Amino acid sequence: FYIKMKRLVVITGASRGIGSSLALETNKRFKPESTIYLLIARDLQKLNRTKEQMIRFNQINHRQIYLLNIDFSSDFKVDDLFNRISNVFSNEFDLKQISELYVFYNHGTLLLGKVDQIADEVANQFQINVINVWKFMNAILKLFPIEKFPTQFHVNMSTLLANRVEKQFSSYNATRSARATLFKSLACEYSNLR
Repeated sequence: FYIKMKRLVVITGASRGIGSSLALETNKRFKPESTIYLLIARDLQKLNRTKEQMIRFNQINHRQIYLLNIDFSSDFKVDDLFNRISNVFSNEFDLKQISELYVFYNHGTLLLGKVDQIADEVANQFQINVINVWKFMNAILKLFPIEKFPTQFHVNMSTLLANRVEKQFSSYNATRSARATLFKSLACEYSNLR
């Protein structure tokens, strides 16, 4: 089985909520015959449900949807993520065909609590919401160098709480602010990225 595809849509946190909705909605908007998907989450069973919904509601070929089980609370090296992403496609799909790349960085976690109550858990929040987002971004850019794949859209999924402080949301505010700054830095360094 070999498909000629032009567009790759990568969605982290695609097993439920906004991530699952992103998979279904992008599949409605893009031509199914020219788009391939990489859906990523820690729960493979729920990822399969998202895949089944895409097939049932949007009539996409099941071999155009690739699933990757990643728990972003783990500590990864960029090369580990690079290898895991590139191995998903194996010999079925030639990545050189891609002319458009859409990456939705949707995964994350929310820890509520007062500043003086949650300090011991903050490192894990930064691991999931910032550090592994950064590493994942680097793995994607290593797999799809901007010089060879100039049409790229990197979308940080967040809320107004990245810029506005609320009681009990200190961890979320801090990690989402850092994440937003990371994406602003990416856009500043690579002006052709969207």
